[in-house]
Amino acid sequence: MELPERPITLTLPIEWDISPEIKSIYATNLLIQRGEHEFFISFFELRPPLVIGTPEQQREQAAQLQVARAECVARIVVGRDRLPEFVQVLQDFVNMEPPDADDQGPDSEELDAASDD
Repeated sequence: MELPERPITLTLPIEWDISPEIKSIYATNLLIQRGEHEFFISFFELRPPLVIGTPEQQREQAAQLQVARAECVARIVVGRDRLPEFVQVLQDFVNMEPPDADDQGPDSEELDAASDD
């Protein structure tokens, strides 16, 4: 019986491309949902409601508010097997010392190294 050929495995460097159309959006909240084989990570911006006028008018407006609306600004789907790596990279960045004032641009070495596997 002939064994099937193993697929060829390629390891290539990643060329990171961030299109000018990609906007950086501020997120104040996030929600994570678990699927069968993936996680859905939704990022939200919660804007404070507009309450204006005299202090009395502001109190009246605030008393009528029922909810604070959070707008979903991005939704990312991550495979179950990759999420622990992403979490570790994020934790590594949180634990990093702040960059020096002379530093130019964001630090991305940890993210690059973790994603090249």
